[in-house]
Amino acid sequence: MGDFNTDLMKNSMRARSLKAVIESVALTVLPLEPTHHNVDASDTWLDLILASSIDHVGKAGQFLAPGFSRHDLIYLSYKIKPLKAQPVTIELRSFARLDMEVLKKDAQAFDWGPTLSASTVDEAVFSLNSAVLKLFDTHAPIRSVKLKRPPAPWITRAVRIAMTRRDRAFRKYKRDRCEENWLCFKAARNRCNQMREKQLKLK
Repeated sequence: MGDFNTDLMKNSMRARSLKAVIESVALTVLPLEPTHHNVDASDTWLDLILASSIDHVGKAGQFLAPGFSRHDLIYLSYKIKPLKAQPVTIELRSFARLDMEVLKKDAQAFDWGPTLSASTVDEAVFSLNSAVLKLFDTHAPIRSVKLKRPPAPWITRAVRIAMTRRDRAFRKYKRDRCEENWLCFKAARNRCNQMREKQLKLK
């Protein structure tokens, strides 16, 4: 849509050349009345609406705009059916109902001997990770969740962590409305916003 500075009301060389270019890229000029109104000459059709598929055109037309322009305002509504997102199944741990007191008791009763008696750092790390995973499997097991609407692509793991820190800082400020907590929340919020804007630009 726009002013092409070529009068399609005339069968001039310029008009024929423009029509040829439009046809070469499989576009169609939607019919309009003259869109530019002259004082000392006949009106001209300079403002065009081009469409790739007439079947998708809902409405198209023009409005007079004598208050600020000799050009008519042209408009188009295009019927586009957005693609329906397919459900996605992911696996995650839910910590929402985790009972910390029970977890602490089980952790205290857990046999940490293999971790403490490991002969190398690698063995100790492997043993510790295995023990923590066993505790998590008991108290926060992995489950499959079907997402009808997949998360926005810009919400990366780093952005999600930043959002969690922001929300945690805000909750802390609500509990204790001191200047220090407010500044900590503002810093976390600004950091989260910066990361989000960066991801939006990349997408």
